[in-house]
Amino acid sequence: IFGWQLLFLLWVVQHLMKGLSHSMTSKATPYLFKALAIDAAQSQVLSGLINLPWAVKPLIGLVSDVLPFMGFRKGPYMAMSTFVGFCAFTFIVNSSVLSIAVMVLCLTLIVLQFSTCDILSEAQYASKIQD
Repeated sequence: IFGWQLLFLLWVVQHLMKGLSHSMTSKATPYLFKALAIDAAQSQVLSGLINLPWAVKPLIGLVSDVLPFMGFRKGPYMAMSTFVGFCAFTFIVNSSVLSIAVMVLCLTLIVLQFSTCDILSEAQYASKIQD
C-alpha cells in the first residue's frame, strides 16, 4: 500500500528530523539562553515563543491544502520550510555575535520546519491510508 518513497519520507521526518534534530535543538536551547545571560523567567517566555509553531500546525495544514504551490499541496511547503530551517541553523552556527531577538527568530524558524514537515508528512500518510 505504501511505496518506498513515502516510507523513506516518514523515516526522515519522524526519526531524523523530529527524533534527532529536534532533540538536539531542544537540549541546546537552555545553553544558548545561558550564553546570552537570559534569566529563568525570560527563558520560559522565549521558549513559549520558540515553540509556537507546534500550536499552529492546523493552520499550516490548512494553508498547504488551500494554496497549492505549482499544483502540489505538501512537497513544496516541506521543501521551503526545510530550506528556511537549514538557513536558520547555519546562521546560528556561523554567527559569532548573536542577539536575543535573532536567536529567538532562528530557533522559531527551525521549529517551524519541524512542525511543518511533521504535519504535512502525517497528512500524506493519512491520505494514503484512505486510498
